[in-house]
Amino acid sequence: MRLIYLNSDNTSVMEAQVISLLEYYRNTNKFSDIILLQGFKSTSEKNVLKRKLNGFKSKIVWFKAWPGYTVFQYFAFSSISKVLDQLTLDDETIIHVRAELYGAIIHKYL
Repeated sequence: MRLIYLNSDNTSVMEAQVISLLEYYRNTNKFSDIILLQGFKSTSEKNVLKRKLNGFKSKIVWFKAWPGYTVFQYFAFSSISKVLDQLTLDDETIIHVRAELYGAIIHKYL
């Protein structure tokens, strides 16, 4: 099984919940492959995230995140679609999403 974990931005629980959970999965071989789809809203936010993820051993795929307003849904869908088009999604892939808007986008994409 492969895990694709989508985290849309720099959440306050990034280290405590996201990174620690993915490191636990990696250390216990729960998945054959773990990919973190990490969103960022600006270059400065991406730099902060890179520092937080320093030492993270799983693959990170970056995407441009957009505010959770309806007017931005097209841009958010486009950004996620470009990333997912580059990945192989099959019956052995689990996609975990941390944000409702991005959950709806993934549902629409699939």
